[in-house]
Amino acid sequence: MPRGDRHARPLRQRAIDVGDKSDRVARFHRNTLHALGEIAGAAGLDTPSEFLPYHFMFRQKDGTFLDGNEAYPHLPTGFLIEGSEIPELREWISRWGRASAETFKAPIIPHGKFAS
Repeated sequence: MPRGDRHARPLRQRAIDVGDKSDRVARFHRNTLHALGEIAGAAGLDTPSEFLPYHFMFRQKDGTFLDGNEAYPHLPTGFLIEGSEIPELREWISRWGRASAETFKAPIIPHGKFAS
């Protein structure tokens, strides 16, 4: 017998109105997009696609905050392929050097408690 609440209780299964559910999901989605538009407007943006990392704050485990630029530094277009030397992005170059198109398996764990 299938597991789960809908399948285990025939009365509940009959109570699900797919048409009503789809209307509620569509309304929720529409309201979410409207709220996103309002947040973008409050940030002085014309569209949500204009959000950049500095528009966001990220709470750390110790209660402190980082702005988006600290949490997610801007990565200039093509800098990994070009091999640009940008000191504050050195870790990205290191990761790029370990990447492989043939496998997702890491060749080594470079540092940390699992380093070999």
